Amino acid sequence: MPYNGASNGSGGVGGAVAGSSVSGGGATIVVSEGPQNKKIRTGVQAGDNDVTMHSRSTQNQSQQQALLNKSNDDLRRKRPETTRPNHILLFTIINPFYPITVDVLHKICNPHGQVLRIVIFKKNGVQAMVEFDSLDAATRARENLNGADIYAGCCTLKIDFAKPEKLNVYKNETDTSWDYTLSTVFLKGCMARAATQQMQQPQQR
Repeated sequence: MPYNGASNGSGGVGGAVAGSSVSGGGATIVVSEGPQNKKIRTGVQAGDNDVTMHSRSTQNQSQQQALLNKSNDDLRRKRPETTRPNHILLFTIINPFYPITVDVLHKICNPHGQVLRIVIFKKNGVQAMVEFDSLDAATRARENLNGADIYAGCCTLKIDFAKPEKLNVYKNETDTSWDYTLSTVFLKGCMARAATQQMQQPQQR
């Protein structure tokens, strides 16, 4: 039934109950308590003033977004480089369900380059530093191992370039640290001594 200006004994729009809506003549009127909360939607197409205000609002939003993008770009340019490429890598082992030893790390790192030293520390979770013989080897290992799992579904590797220029290993222990250069020197020394002793032995007739 078309709206005739009165409902339930209330006269005109002013007699509408607060918070109610009345429809009629292609218009919708919503009245809330208090004059400051009144909102009227007439269903009439936006006029020139409304189009102008919408255009200005869109333009202001575009300008604000441009300033925000510029600010973010400036921050990215000014942000100092946290770590530069280095021949030492920092390994963070996520979800270390199985034990991580120097033997495990050496096994996965050695195919990508010669490993010189490994140090494992467990102050914040399980982390390790692996020193390669060159920057190329370290970069290659990082590109191939970062994000990989040592074991299926666990022991995920997060690899970054470390800051130290050299790792200090005071004792070779499979659970904490290993210096493979010392091992090589020791082996070469043993072979050299054995060769010297063999040469000093009198020749048998």
